[in-house]
Amino acid sequence: MKIKVTPGKTTSNIFLQLGLRAAYLQFDVAEDDGTPVNGDLLLDRPDMPGPYRRGVMAKDLLMVPPVPFRLTFEAAGYLPWHYGGQQWQAKEGLIMLRSGETLRLSIRLKRSL
Repeated sequence: MKIKVTPGKTTSNIFLQLGLRAAYLQFDVAEDDGTPVNGDLLLDRPDMPGPYRRGVMAKDLLMVPPVPFRLTFEAAGYLPWHYGGQQWQAKEGLIMLRSGETLRLSIRLKRSL
């Protein structure tokens, strides 16, 4: 819908519906010995085809939608890390954050053979 806004005049009877505020992931990714590891986060939402992949630094803060999603971290030379561990594809692997909420994750990677 188009709305005409004129300088110096009041535009009335307009209602804006804003989406939900974002949630956040704050993470620290490293090897078992504490060496930082950069890589890719994969976010997979059940309500959208995906996953969405984004490169991230070892210590980062990422804005995410406040809707259910699954999270995987991948880096060359390391096994993938899944939120929820072995049960990442079950209910235990589903992250459900509220608007304005922050989930802090300490991710420790294991080298692939």
